[in-house]
Amino acid sequence: MAVATTYSGVWDAGAVTHAGPFSQAVDLAGASLLVVVVTWNNVSEDFPLVTYGGATVLPVGAPRVVDAGLGSTTAVFALKAPAVGSNTLHVGVSFSLGNTVVAAVGISGDAGLLGARWSVDESAEAFPPVGADPDKATSLLLVAAAEWFWNATITPSAGWTGLATGGVAGRHLHLYTAPGSADPLELTADSSTNLMILGVEIYEAGERLPAGPVTVEAYDVLDYGILGDTSVTHTIAVAACDLLVLVLGSTGKTLPKVTVNDVPRSFVDQLVFDAGDGMVAILPVPHPGAGTISINLSGYSGYRGANILGALALSGVTGQVPARAFHYESAPFVRTDLAGTEAHSGLFGFVTTLWQGAGTPGMTWGWSPLANTQGESISMAVFSGPPPADGTVEVISVSEAAYPAQCILLMDFAARPEAAADLTASATLRMLAPSVDMTATNVGKLAPDGQVFDVYCESWLEKNLPASPDLLYLTHVPKYVRYFILSFAEPLITYTGLEDNVAATTSVRFNGTGHQFKAALDLLRARNPGIKIMLSVQQSTVDAWKPEPYDPTGWGGLTEAHILATRKFCEDMGIHAIDIDYETFSQNLDPTYHCWTAEDGERHCYHDAELLSVIKLYREYFPRPDYYITAAPPHVGAYFGAFANETPVGWNSGYMACVKRDAEALAALDGLHIQTYDAGATFNPLRAFAAYQHHFPTLELFMGLRTGSPEWEGVHRSYGEMAEMLNFVIRKGGKGAFMYSLLGGVMEHPGDVTHAWPDGNMAAQLTAWLYDLPEATKPLASDGGIGAGAIFVPRLT
Repeated sequence: MAVATTYSGVWDAGAVTHAGPFSQAVDLAGASLLVVVVTWNNVSEDFPLVTYGGATVLPVGAPRVVDAGLGSTTAVFALKAPAVGSNTLHVGVSFSLGNTVVAAVGISGDAGLLGARWSVDESAEAFPPVGADPDKATSLLLVAAAEWFWNATITPSAGWTGLATGGVAGRHLHLYTAPGSADPLELTADSSTNLMILGVEIYEAGERLPAGPVTVEAYDVLDYGILGDTSVTHTIAVAACDLLVLVLGSTGKTLPKVTVNDVPRSFVDQLVFDAGDGMVAILPVPHPGAGTISINLSGYSGYRGANILGALALSGVTGQVPARAFHYESAPFVRTDLAGTEAHSGLFGFVTTLWQGAGTPGMTWGWSPLANTQGESISMAVFSGPPPADGTVEVISVSEAAYPAQCILLMDFAARPEAAADLTASATLRMLAPSVDMTATNVGKLAPDGQVFDVYCESWLEKNLPASPDLLYLTHVPKYVRYFILSFAEPLITYTGLEDNVAATTSVRFNGTGHQFKAALDLLRARNPGIKIMLSVQQSTVDAWKPEPYDPTGWGGLTEAHILATRKFCEDMGIHAIDIDYETFSQNLDPTYHCWTAEDGERHCYHDAELLSVIKLYREYFPRPDYYITAAPPHVGAYFGAFANETPVGWNSGYMACVKRDAEALAALDGLHIQTYDAGATFNPLRAFAAYQHHFPTLELFMGLRTGSPEWEGVHRSYGEMAEMLNFVIRKGGKGAFMYSLLGGVMEHPGDVTHAWPDGNMAAQLTAWLYDLPEATKPLASDGGIGAGAIFVPRLT
């Protein structure tokens, strides 16, 4: 589909002020891209805020300022996928732009990729040509010429069409268009005039441009102290570069005024972030020139708080400023997955800490520190990220337990496409519209590939109403759950038949007969025909904690009779899946009772023989294809071999190494419910999942979510962190996720249910939404609205 214009218009907006914004109805039917050009006769620090249909139209790079006695400014904005039909184009400002002319162009068939080229500005009757990239003949060329204080008749060269012209005497904006194969545009005037010419090349859908590397030319963090009616100047030495990025952190709520080499610069609303206890803002300065650059911050007549400025000079970039901002209060660590990065792009992080003393935040997994400065009540650190060779940076971890408030800006600067040899000097910079993604609580949705969701249910929290199955939580589990995992049966089961008391003979805490329990499970299956039941077997029960391997009252006492009793229970209840929840961690402090690295470099553990025996025994008595068997290994169990140096490191690192070495045990398993939780504040669940995927590529792997009471060291996952974990499974091709637990995740939640600390219902609904599972809006823990509720019901004691 060729690139084409669907709409164009130019309007004189008069004097645009905070009290008198410009509004115009614009019909963009059929358009996939909106390009807006605004020109105004002012070089003040005010900058227009442009919206269309309520959506922000983002600036492409910095504005072009002409101040040769008669000052004027022109800026270009772009919005991908604008609202369909007629909507309001709005141009507003915080104070005043002065006289303004606005142009809007709707585009179809585009790739959302723009090349922006500024001409040399001069008073003349002929102007330098604005040329196209000859290798992109299918693109569309759009040129805007702003004319101030003159009234010449402008004529384009052959092959170019006058798209629209608007304005009044003394101010005009002219639009011209041509296919990418056209000769360069040459404009002539019938009298002297002054034109500012902007050329925009819009590439066809599907277009990709080759790009070179991004190079860091200079960096620093500058402390400006507390600004009131004061002004402070610092300098930075910069080689020739494409873009100088300034990131300002301030404990004030009103930003100071900024000049760069004595030229006023304005913060754009889209690149200013409220950090709770202060502000963080991004100021891009294209082509600042080489040499010593002076940067002045001024409080003028008001208090501006403590201020610190990070400066980063880059070459080889497009000018795009995509910023993902995260603000955390009192968080000892934060995590995110920086997806959608471009190969060869440059990744950088700015960590601003507000109202806190000394200390250096750390960014891990390939991030390197560039600069760090501690100011008065504020500090900033700058990091460079790993090269995103595959288009994704998997993990970023920022941690510093002493810091009460941090704002983290993550930026991915796209590499500039390599220019054709015959492009003119004034036509070498391509720019993408900047994207600003406030993702502290917003969740990106990927395309799932059949991921599923399993849920453990603590039977001891179920209602003690065996004769009333319709009132039980377990009979109302929604359809987004694949395996309903009964927790927990003990290894030494003595069940003989349906007349037995289930709790007494299996430790599954259902205080009724097998007949009653089967009736409840049958009701669940009738309501939810796709659900499957899994029995999780664990040595420790709600009545007795048994942490030691080889315990004769636990796994160490397992006999054929117990296995056959387990098989009988499963047959009676219609259960066709077993989860081996082998969690034995000796309390003996002697290292030989835990895991160690042998002379051959292999990881060995005290429990190896028993774990392997248990896995093989269950497969022998629960054969395929009738039974599906998983294990529930611990968090750091795959930290061996290529992942031996991961943190945290403990006695149980490499807990599952024996299974990888034993072909029979490995073949006995179908999947792993990985307990990616309860390992402390430094534990990274994404890295743990990756370790298991490395060592056990043939098994179905499930990421574990933990809800309810806090994890070890008081850790609890936020809504955003859970989303990152769930999306990570999609990107890595994992089988899905599981949650511990159905009832505890709701009943044992310690306080208010928020995005910072979601409960089991919120986490389950998030999982169902991200994985496109049915009934995603239903709560996980429910009695269907007919019971006595979740908290004030009798429980089995």
